[in-house]
Amino acid sequence: MTNHQEGVRLAENLVTRDPMNGSSQSRLIDSLQLMAESSAQIARAAGTSPARQAECWRQTIQSLTRCQDLMASPQLQRLRSQFGKASKEIAQELNEAQNALAKLPGDTEAKPARP
Repeated sequence: MTNHQEGVRLAENLVTRDPMNGSSQSRLIDSLQLMAESSAQIARAAGTSPARQAECWRQTIQSLTRCQDLMASPQLQRLRSQFGKASKEIAQELNEAQNALAKLPGDTEAKPARP
């Protein structure tokens, strides 16, 4: 398990204990975004095989999608104004990851970007 995965696991435990805690929710979003950035960095690295790139882009997409879902959750309604910049960055990163995955040869699982 990577440090980023461990961070996500710990943040998920905090959210499970107290789902209305905005600080825990923010920590989970931050951890997911760091995990996505790490996966994207591996996918972009020279010498990464196409199969590994696809795996990393899928992980990136999954993490960023979870970020968006969390930011849209009713529990975080009162914190939405604080996520303005992060929300735009996540949407842009998600779009870039989906486009990169779609460009890989033989990938049929690429999903269109969310609006």
